[in-house]
Amino acid sequence: MRGLRVLPFEKLLFASEILAAGTHRLPADDPRFESYGPTSAYFVVFPRNSTLLEYANGDRFVGSPAVAPLYNRGQEYRRRKVSAEGDFCDWFAIAPETLRELVAKTDPGAADSDRMLRASHVRVAPRDYLRQRAIVDSLLDGSADALRVEETMLHVVRSVLGAPVSSPNVSPRRRELARAAAELLGRTYMRNASLAQLARELGTSPFHLARTFKRTTGETLHQHRLVLRLHSSLAMLRDTNRDLSTIALDLGFADHSHFTVAFRRRFGVTPSRYRQRAAF
Repeated sequence: MRGLRVLPFEKLLFASEILAAGTHRLPADDPRFESYGPTSAYFVVFPRNSTLLEYANGDRFVGSPAVAPLYNRGQEYRRRKVSAEGDFCDWFAIAPETLRELVAKTDPGAADSDRMLRASHVRVAPRDYLRQRAIVDSLLDGSADALRVEETMLHVVRSVLGAPVSSPNVSPRRRELARAAAELLGRTYMRNASLAQLARELGTSPFHLARTFKRTTGETLHQHRLVLRLHSSLAMLRDTNRDLSTIALDLGFADHSHFTVAFRRRFGVTPSRYRQRAAF
């Protein structure tokens, strides 16, 4: 892809005329952690953990396994630590002419501008998260087919671009509270904190916190925490030999059965079956 710049802490996994894919692994103690930009391409990013992002245009949000950041070419941004390990994510860069064709189907006005990606972040559906993870895994282990990579990711990108993450009719104060709650959950999702405990940490009432988060993001605090746990479990299932009971307890589930039910409801397959497929 023309003009794409791969950063020192990134690894390019795939590149063609219409898209590129790579991994981004930046530890929290790296001196380059807080600030980077401008971006060299249009990116859709799928985080493996949570990071607070501040865009030059004023958008401030938490990128996480539940929320995919979007970057227009030339975007300036700063990042702040949420997860102790830093900023770990996988990214896909889309060629301008390809992105313009995708965007034109839903937002012709944006397709005619340099800022084709109107939103700064979008919610990630379970199927889309699994599909992009499968593509990245296949690229990492060398089994990827170029045609499959391109077709799958164009479908995923088109799907996620239609999934805004928050309601536009929310006051800045409530939006900031929802962001602070997402940041808190990004640090503590393995902990079974109650609504009252979360509200105390954020200096608000339980009812106001629950209502604000739901109205702003479209999901409850419990749903958001559950998504963080389940999406995080994918790497544990694929990259470790820990048994399912240990993974379940580490993530904050009551037991193996609770984890299995929630995983199957989210992804349509059991954790053991997913592990078998990932290994295969």
